[in-house]
Formats: sequence, C-alpha cells, structure tokens
Amino acid sequence: MEKSMFLVSGAGISGLLFATLLLNERICSPNQIVIVESANSCGGLYNPWFCPNLGELDKGMHIYYETLIEEIDSIIFNSIPEKDWFILEGNFKDVAGAYYNGRLQTNSPYPDLRFLEKKYRDECITEILNNLNYIKKNKMEELITNGYNQFSAKDYWTSRFGSSIYQKIFNPICKKLYGAFGDELSPNVAYYTKLDRVIIFSSELMQEIGNSNFLRKVLAFPDQLNMPNYRSNSQRGLYPKLGMRRVVESLNQNLLDTGVKFLMNSTVRNIEYLKGKYRVKISNNSGEFLELFPTNIFWSGSRSSLANAMKIKSKNISQKGESNYIFCRVDEENLSLPDLYYFYCLDDKYSAFRVTNISQYTNNIDSKGRKLICIEQHSSTEESNNHRNIDDCAGQVINELLEMKVLTRKPKSNMVRSFQIRKRIFPRPLLLEDELCCNMQRIDNLPNIIFPGKNKPLSKSPFFLVDALKDIYSQFQQSLR
Repeated sequence: MEKSMFLVSGAGISGLLFATLLLNERICSPNQIVIVESANSCGGLYNPWFCPNLGELDKGMHIYYETLIEEIDSIIFNSIPEKDWFILEGNFKDVAGAYYNGRLQTNSPYPDLRFLEKKYRDECITEILNNLNYIKKNKMEELITNGYNQFSAKDYWTSRFGSSIYQKIFNPICKKLYGAFGDELSPNVAYYTKLDRVIIFSSELMQEIGNSNFLRKVLAFPDQLNMPNYRSNSQRGLYPKLGMRRVVESLNQNLLDTGVKFLMNSTVRNIEYLKGKYRVKISNNSGEFLELFPTNIFWSGSRSSLANAMKIKSKNISQKGESNYIFCRVDEENLSLPDLYYFYCLDDKYSAFRVTNISQYTNNIDSKGRKLICIEQHSSTEESNNHRNIDDCAGQVINELLEMKVLTRKPKSNMVRSFQIRKRIFPRPLLLEDELCCNMQRIDNLPNIIFPGKNKPLSKSPFFLVDALKDIYSQFQQSLR
C-alpha cells in the first residue's frame, strides 16, 4: 500500500479502529489521515442516547466480541485500563434466549422443538434424522459444513432440516423477523438470529451426540449454561464498566493527540477515480465545500452508500423502514429474565424483535436498584407504510412483555423512553438486491479502497462488528502484499 493520504469515511468504531491500525502498522503518518464524519460526535451506532431518568442508553447489544486478531483486539482492549472491562467468557460469553411457541426459552436461543405438540414434535424429529441420514449416506456433508454458501435461506434450511420443517418452523419465523420468506433472503439470516440449529433431545443424550462435529452443527445443546466445552477458540465478550462510549472517546482522543485530522459535521458528496488518485468532494453543515485527493479510502458505510457517492446508478431496493428502541427501568422483582443478556421474539403474535437485559451483562443498575432493558422493533419499508407514533409502539411492546410474563408490572411512565430511527437498522439480506445491484460490482475492482463486504454479494456482506472487522482486516492485509 502506497504511503500517501488516507481518507477514512465514518468515525464509528470501525473507522476509528482502522485509523489506529494504520498508525500502529506505520502505513502512514497522522498528518496523512483525514476522518470525515457526518455527525458532531464519534461512535456511530455505538454512540448512546442520554436520558436524565434512565442514564446512558445503548442501542441494543453492544458487547465487543473479540476477532481473535491480535492487531485488532489489542487496540480495543488497550483503549481503557484492563480493570475497567467486564470480561465474559465460556458459556457466559453470550447468554441468549428466544420467545418461541408461546414460551420464553432461557435455556437456549435456538428453537426448542421438544415443547411442540407430541405428534408434530415426533414428525419433526423423524424428518431431521432421516434428512441427516440421507446427507451422510450420500456423502453430502458439505450441505452442513458449508451451509452459508447456499443460495437462499430456504435452500439452507431445507437441506439442513427438511422441507416440512422449513415450511412449518423456519419460514414463519423468517417472515416475522425479516418481513420476507426464506426463498427471498440470504442464508445469512440463520446466522444473524441464531436459526442454524434446533433442540430436539435432552442434555443427557446431547452429551453423547456432542462427540459428533457433524451433528453439533444441526442439533443444539438444550442447556447453554451447562454446555460442555465444544468451542474451538477462546473468544471473549468485552464490555466497558462505564459504557462503550468510553472506548469511542479514548480512540478518538488518541487519534487527535497524534495529529489525525477530523472533519466533523461533514459528508462525502462525490468520489471520482482519476489517474491513480481519488478526487473527493466534501461538504459541511455550513454549506462549505472541500476537495481532497487521497490515494487510499476506507469507507465504513454500506456498498450502496459508496455507490451513491461515486454516482453509480443501480436499481437497488429501498430498505428504509423503521427501527424503534424502547427503554425502561424496572425493579428486579418485576423482571423475569434469569441470566439472559437478550432474547429474540420468534412468535409472529408480537411486534418485538429483540429484548436486551442491558443490566445483566453491564451491571447497569440505577441508585434505586432498577434494571435497564431495551426492546427493539425493526420493520421493513412495506411494514412502515402505516407509520405509527413511537409512543404507541412503546405502549404496545410493554403490553407484549406483560403478556409474555417477562414483566410482571407495567413500568412507571417516567421510567420509559423511546427513540425512532427512520430506517431499518437490522439488515434484510434480500437476494433480489444481488440481482439488481450488479452495477455496484465496479467498486470491487477499484484499487486502494476498502469497505465491508468488498467482493461479496450484498446479501452476504458482514453486519455484526466482529465480522466487519475481520473482513476489513483481511482486505487490509491483502493491500500490503
């Protein structure tokens, strides 16, 4: 990679981390880095909201899961003193559940089929075992081991479990969470919301079955906190005791101290590639324009936003939608979420997408001992046509949690706060976008530009921070060769 000016678009965690990596690896000096950020502060989605009654409010789950890349993880871990971290390991790294089939699963986030009606449950078990037997007998293990390479979520679930279970179990869940059916979506949806396994057997039997790596990819252990150590790595979950904002502030301040230039309240309006360099036009909130000529660009946003900046026209699908975040503080005796950090709501009876018990993994408890929970709703463009007042949405999800018996008493009105973002934050990896966005592939061939999901279909671009950072680091390493 040529030592020259490096433009970093976006001052979220990935942008700040990437700029730090450039300095640590001596790729360029501080005065050769410019970071452009549209907001007046750094952090992006990791920048919390503030509420006098409730305190700092993270937008859902904000644990940092280690990438197991020393160059990356050390930047995050060393940004604050070691004593200021909560470190989550082993079975307590990611304690998740699901509301499925009319009951809250605290034992596992995977659909637990043991509580289905007996006749239907037995049919499911028979189909799964017959399907696995067919795969093994015909030496088709790649359908299990390389499942995410399959074309659609329907193909993924059908080959893994059988067509009947896809239709009766996974397709309704898929429609509920993503507003689309399995044949319209990438297999990534199974990874995003823990839908790659099912529970059908007891802990005792799974102890025996667990010796098979093949079967463990399909059958989930029914008791996550007492699961044997099957893990092949030592990945940890990290959360700062004083909130993720402290990591953002530390990374930001370290870059400022070294002399890296930040252009806040500024937006990249246009990018052109001319004779080995990029010409970038940037505007700020005052309407002033600046022109830069970086040799290298790191773009932390989506492929679609990069294509727009490069004036590449594509028939991409509008996925604006809405994301609602409803926070409330409740007394411990009025909250029934034992051990869980979060759970996904898989039943289409309810509008809640995910419920996070922020206090469980962050120890975020106020002076009166009240715990903090966050309820998310993520709707697609089609679902958002009937736009509703955020306070009405808040009342709806609170009532849902009362019906689920997650809450035993309605929280006081001054302990509830709601926020709405007029786009869907949790992704819908639609296959149709891959077909319509072929013009965007021109971006993949441009030199000296890095962005999450480069050389990948839109529907398989990374979403979670840990995956985006791995992808970015891989591109960074290739650019050094």
